Amino acid sequence: MQKIENYLIIILLLFLCVHPACSGANEDGHNFNKKYLTPAMFKMLGMLNEYISRFNYETGKPWKDLVERFYPNEPGMEKIFEELIKQYQREVKKNFNYHRTVGKQGHVYFYSKYLSKVINSFYIMKGRYATLNSAIFSYADNELKLAFIEGVYLRYGYKNANLINMANALNKMETIGSVLRALNCNNVYIYITTETIPQCFEIIFEPGDRVKTYLKIENIRSKGHYENSKLYHYYKEIR
Repeated sequence: MQKIENYLIIILLLFLCVHPACSGANEDGHNFNKKYLTPAMFKMLGMLNEYISRFNYETGKPWKDLVERFYPNEPGMEKIFEELIKQYQREVKKNFNYHRTVGKQGHVYFYSKYLSKVINSFYIMKGRYATLNSAIFSYADNELKLAFIEGVYLRYGYKNANLINMANALNKMETIGSVLRALNCNNVYIYITTETIPQCFEIIFEPGDRVKTYLKIENIRSKGHYENSKLYHYYKEIR
């Protein structure tokens, strides 16, 4: 009987070690498996919304099987995201299940037990907010960092300008700023653009040559635009 119990314990430990949402830290002290950090994953992580929190703000727990949702005023974004899911399946060589639903008001939801667990393993709690763990970029070369910024810019960039805006997602904005700095962008500033709830934030940055070309940035908004406007309030510079 004791041998059977020991055998079952070994099986359970092996399962935990290979499961994408493994609850134990890896050899670097992080709760994620870096083998899942592919180009498509970085681009998806860039596109993800962190409005208030990735997880349920009241409970601090992930929404059941939710990968991401897109709003009715984001036409085409859900198609790009779905192609990234398929690309990710090819990259990890796993044909996991996912499904897409459309809500009564036109919101598009993606659900997948497997993919949601993988993605959520890259998130950490800061107080009551679940935000992307910036430690993932320790394993990212410039190509992967560019994939992340491309995902961000696809959904939150503004009219080919050096501008990214998000609502109620300050933690992610700071992560974005740090990645821009790592990609040789200078003068990275975060501004608060509202005095009400939700709080809206904007990042402006001086794009390095590669980022400027990669994102097709043509319009450069200067810091002076913000300093001369009562609508914007300086928050911080990302160094």
